[in-house]
Amino acid sequence: MRSYEEQWLDLPIPALAGRTPREAADDPTRRDDLVRLLASLPKTDDPTAMSAAPLRTALGLVSE
Repeated sequence: MRSYEEQWLDLPIPALAGRTPREAADDPTRRDDLVRLLASLPKTDDPTAMSAAPLRTALGLVSE
């Protein structure tokens, strides 16, 4: 799953108007959408499920 999370950061996401999470993190018009999307992920330590914590860290959103 961690490998997929790394790939996900560079995939166009419909919920982000087709931008990648990395692009959305740098775009003030999409950043709030990204924060909401990450907040919608289940909070779990299950290594087989996507986790928002490492994604937030990779995107520089650790304080949000």
